[in-house]
Amino acid sequence: SSSPIVFGDRVYVTFGAAGTACLDAETGKTVWERRDIPVKYYDVGPASSPVLCRDTLILTCDGQADDQRFVMALDSHTGRTLWRTDRKFPGDVIPKKTHSSSVPLVINVAGKDQLVSPGGLGVRAYDLESGKELWCARYGGWSVVPRPVFAGGLVFICSGTVQPTLLAIRPEGAAGDITDTPAVVWKTSKNVPAMPSPLLVNDRLYTLTASTLSGLKPATGEVL
Repeated sequence: SSSPIVFGDRVYVTFGAAGTACLDAETGKTVWERRDIPVKYYDVGPASSPVLCRDTLILTCDGQADDQRFVMALDSHTGRTLWRTDRKFPGDVIPKKTHSSSVPLVINVAGKDQLVSPGGLGVRAYDLESGKELWCARYGGWSVVPRPVFAGGLVFICSGTVQPTLLAIRPEGAAGDITDTPAVVWKTSKNVPAMPSPLLVNDRLYTLTASTLSGLKPATGEVL
């Protein structure tokens, strides 16, 4: 299930279709709430946690194929919608499976904030201010759980529990569909975690599967 955010004197919680709210951290009093964001989820429910970046609260709503999939930004002080962007698929054909629950990551690229948001069959980056989709790299998996990590100019994405692939993407200069472009610096399907997020420490990229702990060179993917 989604984890709450505590920041200053505010607590932010989301329960998917049941509602999203901001509470006073001292008293528990409701500051604002939204109950008008209905999304039909897979049987595991709405597991993506919200993300707070300055005054913007981000919700990731990757519901079932017969419902809705979108990323949404709210004003953290009022709950007002700032923007909402639907997930796009090639030819506007919705895949049979789309549900995902990855927590997105805000990164700064050339002085501009991007929201890197893995979902079903692709990771997409959005302009944090406007919600405009900046780039997309497609893969075969859905039910994406691991969170992105970012360092050294590369963002690392795991593609989900169905067809686990690890991609290293250079977001600077990336635009449009970058799936088969040099913006995808390297990728591998060996020992890719389906659930745990990768970890970047001291120029080492660590991944954990049910059976294997791996250490890789972030720049090349070489297994150390």
